[in-house]
Amino acid sequence: MVDMLNEGDPKNAKLLNAAADLISVIARVFSGDTQDANSALQALGRRYVLDYFNPIIEDNLEIPCYAVAGDPESADLASPLFKSAYQDMLEIPVVEGGGPNDGLVTVQSGLFGCPLPGADMDFEFCAEEHPRPHWQPLAVIQADHAEMTGIPGRICQADVYDHLAAFVGLAEFLDPDADMDMTLEKNGEWRRDPKPVTKPTTRRKSTPPAKAKSAKGTTRKKAQAA
Repeated sequence: MVDMLNEGDPKNAKLLNAAADLISVIARVFSGDTQDANSALQALGRRYVLDYFNPIIEDNLEIPCYAVAGDPESADLASPLFKSAYQDMLEIPVVEGGGPNDGLVTVQSGLFGCPLPGADMDFEFCAEEHPRPHWQPLAVIQADHAEMTGIPGRICQADVYDHLAAFVGLAEFLDPDADMDMTLEKNGEWRRDPKPVTKPTTRRKSTPPAKAKSAKGTTRKKAQAA
């Protein structure tokens, strides 16, 4: 969205400055310090992330990493706050940083370019820009950025995505002792399938070999009998 607002349209510049002012006020309330909100917003832009942030940030490969992206699938299902941004980004080609999105972040960016089964997207290009092959995509959920985090934003619209069910299920999914396979559905619900029971392998008890008769002992008994 930052890239879209940087295109030079005076209306966009006014909106970007308003967002920066709001961030500055919030930051000052919580930290007491003046913040450079404009620079903070620019740091969320595509070029800054691709050219500077991603190259210097390394993941700990011993820690499992998962990704979830959002796409309300229709501007009519997006919150009023993100309706316009969703539609505008949707019209930008994927190779130019657009495509399906949650109103702030595109699906290809949210999944770090990792392929998701059934996704109609050029993930080969995405993977080049977001090289995180160890990230495991969980789902593309039917929600915008506000709904994903539980911020109420709908007006006279039925909710499609259940953020509480998604977070509760996520905690269960991350439990190493969970005895089921779990799949995140796009509405925030989790499909829970019991893991197949693996029967322990039973070893056949071996029959101890019969004791061999001592030829020497037999000969001695015969000699005594004689």
